Amino acid sequence: MLGKCIKNEFVNRIKQALGIIFILVGMAIFVRIIDEISDVACSSVLDAFSALTKLAYVIIVIGAMVMTAFLPFLDFRQRFYKDQAYLTHTLPVKVSTMLIARMICDVVITIFISISWVVSLCIAIGVNFYSDIIEFMKDIMELFGENTAVENSLLIGILILFVVGACFTTLNTIWMTNAAYSFGHAFSKNKRLLSIVGAVGLYSIEMFVLALVMYTCEHAGLMTELEIDHVGDVTVDLLKSILQMFVIMDSYAIIIVFAMGGLTNFICKRHLNVE
Repeated sequence: MLGKCIKNEFVNRIKQALGIIFILVGMAIFVRIIDEISDVACSSVLDAFSALTKLAYVIIVIGAMVMTAFLPFLDFRQRFYKDQAYLTHTLPVKVSTMLIARMICDVVITIFISISWVVSLCIAIGVNFYSDIIEFMKDIMELFGENTAVENSLLIGILILFVVGACFTTLNTIWMTNAAYSFGHAFSKNKRLLSIVGAVGLYSIEMFVLALVMYTCEHAGLMTELEIDHVGDVTVDLLKSILQMFVIMDSYAIIIVFAMGGLTNFICKRHLNVE
């Protein structure tokens, strides 16, 4: 049954995801073409148009990020608490099964959209993700000292963990919103107001626990301590500390996503007040 639910989720939501991906990549290609033409033609009009296309691309990227987090919530709201709610909750399928299917779909779609965002960015600015970005990071590090010989694997690790963190931050937003909206609908009155209160409360708790986790990890010696013997050494140690921080924060984000999914499941099964 889980397999059928997963298939149904992808069938219902794949068009929106593909639309976001095609818009991101298509706009990036358009920006690159206009930029190349502008460089060759050396026209002030084309330069101005190229600047406008880049601005439009930035707006589209921001919009894509918002839609990636907002569209799954709208679908969740529609199917669990609005027009399709009665059909959803009368199906011979456990709520937990449907939510697991949604989470798997959210993870896959968010990963593909994040990858498409990175690809579109590389196309738009005309860089090779591996060589150009790694070299750019090394050039930045030269500003901090002479001893900046850092393994590429360390820089690649930071970039990968950054993208993973972005994915799970988006998933965190999706499922915290789902949980907060479910919390509001655990009551028969003032559902929307209580949903906002739930969102503020959940976010506050998450930030407090994250600060506590980071403080504990730092004082437990789980993060690299910086030594100020040499500026270049500080740069290397700082990168290692950043890598460790990303590992901790990404792990925490993954745990929070599952925790929000569990809370949503608990509320949907025990306190269901559809609109």
